[in-house]
Amino acid sequence: MSKLKITEKLSYGLGEVGSSLVWQGMMFYLGYFYTDVFVIPPQAAAFLLFLPKFLDALIDPIVGAMADRTNTRWGKFRPYILWFFIPFSVFLILMFATPKLGATGKLVYAYFTYMMMMLI
Repeated sequence: MSKLKITEKLSYGLGEVGSSLVWQGMMFYLGYFYTDVFVIPPQAAAFLLFLPKFLDALIDPIVGAMADRTNTRWGKFRPYILWFFIPFSVFLILMFATPKLGATGKLVYAYFTYMMMMLI
């Protein structure tokens, strides 16, 4: 078994830094965005941030099993990274868009975009 080269370690680390900056920045800002910018009631925003995490606990084992059974010439997980970065990026942008909607429309929009983002 050979050791990883420093360039491989740096490549992996830099990719993870980019991913973490987007993900953690999104999660840190999202509560403020929904309550103060998009003006959703705090109770609704709190439940909105909870529900997809609960659903993730049910869906992630299924997706993990599916990914473990994937065998392509690109590997097990790389195809998912290559295919899903586009919808991930689209829903990230849509999640922070502020369309002019009524109170119910805002909730439906926020639930849809956040749940799709978390599912992807």
